[in-house]
Amino acid sequence: GFHTDLAVPRSVLMAYDDALAEAVAQSGEGDWFLVGWGDNRFYREEGSVRDRIPDGLRALFTPGGSASVVRLIPVRTAPNADFPYESTAFSVDEAGAIALRHRILTTLRQTAEGRPMASAGLEAAVSYEATFWDSPERFSVFHLCNHWMAAVLYAGGLNVPVGRALVSRELTLAVEAYNV
Repeated sequence: GFHTDLAVPRSVLMAYDDALAEAVAQSGEGDWFLVGWGDNRFYREEGSVRDRIPDGLRALFTPGGSASVVRLIPVRTAPNADFPYESTAFSVDEAGAIALRHRILTTLRQTAEGRPMASAGLEAAVSYEATFWDSPERFSVFHLCNHWMAAVLYAGGLNVPVGRALVSRELTLAVEAYNV
């Protein structure tokens, strides 16, 4: 209920020769990718939410926001097959796909040569294949992972309440309304 990932076809993410395509190419094989964004440390560490409350508060209330990352997870089958009870499908036209992709691209910190910057430091202790890429955006109580996701969906043409997107359910409701 507190975090949302977006499943995007690999072909959309690889459509141009840029930092996003390079990050995807380095992130494994799959016809789809789960794309998410969040606080660098909180997002990458494991443990129960209860045990991580102090770190969650740090992420939310760091003055000026905290460092963030984009997470890419390759998915080898259709996402709704792997997550049938946790997914809501939608499609966008070509212009929407380009705009959605561009919003994700702008979330990647890039070198002067336009290459994505892999996140260093904390090792991801997770049970799934995931890569983490530095982002110039700052995570805070005023810019949460679901705010970011709402902005990505909005760029793709969905009428999503960016400022009110605090939990996953609000995003799901917006996508369901878009599908009507």
